Amino acid sequence: MEIKQIHYFMWVYEEGSFSKAAQKARVAQPVLSMQIPRTARNRSP
Repeated sequence: MEIKQIHYFMWVYEEGSFSKAAQKARVAQPVLSMQIPRTARNRSP
């Protein structure tokens, strides 16, 4: 798992919105949306 994936996850949680988190991360919303499931898969044992 990369640090940026953790940041994306945290920003979505904090902002309560993928759109707002994407603005904060300065990435397109679809890019952010694709990273969240990757973060969850990488976290699973």
